Amino acid sequence: MYEKNHRSVSRRQFLIGMGTASLAVALAACTAPAAAPSGEGEGAGSADTAAVNLRFISNHGEADQPLFEKVIENFHAAHPDIHIEYL
Repeated sequence: MYEKNHRSVSRRQFLIGMGTASLAVALAACTAPAAAPSGEGEGAGSADTAAVNLRFISNHGEADQPLFEKVIENFHAAHPDIHIEYL
């Protein structure tokens, strides 16, 4: 009483499909990004941005802590609205 109603996919058909999908993804990744919206809309570079707080965790030992703190200090100098807490 069992009837085989579904059609199986051959190995060749599967490989062709996967190759086509991979090619489509590769081509999409190589395209230029979309241009940023120009104009003075709501999200176009508003000066009143909120501060951001990040927590940074490292699996390095205590000997590397001064190095990470220096990197965080330099990052904060370049990005004053972003505060990084080293844990």
